[in-house]
Amino acid sequence: MRTRSQMMFGTVIVVVAAGVTEFVAVGGFVWMLLTAALALAVLVRGCELSLTFRVVATGVTFYYAYKMCLLGRTMGPFLSVYTFKMALFCFTLFAALPTLALLRGWQGRARVLVCSLMLPVAFVCACSVAAFEESQFIAQHRAGVGPTARWTVSHHWLSYDSSTGELYGSD
Repeated sequence: MRTRSQMMFGTVIVVVAAGVTEFVAVGGFVWMLLTAALALAVLVRGCELSLTFRVVATGVTFYYAYKMCLLGRTMGPFLSVYTFKMALFCFTLFAALPTLALLRGWQGRARVLVCSLMLPVAFVCACSVAAFEESQFIAQHRAGVGPTARWTVSHHWLSYDSSTGELYGSD
């Protein structure tokens, strides 16, 4: 299989796996175990692994880092010092080790590029999704609504007070 085909195949695997785990009740836990298993495999075997496997491991780690940044970012409404700190905390606590394991899976510039872009890309994606969710929430509940589960992180909530125009949220 050619290099481009291997990279496309690995990307398709990650997208399908992410889609499937989003609809499974314990999908987050399954994704965490998958990330840990792939990180361990990359840590042990390194560059000996096939390109497809390394692309899958990198994609799974990127998605996991995004989910962890989203978890921290949605602990309050809007981007604030608190939500930035929480996103950074969740990434550091849960996604930093799988990211560092990728150092063994790639060589040269790819190694530095993959690991140095993991946090910024995951954080920007998480902030974009959370900001979109919050704007849609306000648009859907113009009359106001009490605590309602977020659709991105269901155990976090949002509420909107139409009289003051304030959006509230909590973890």
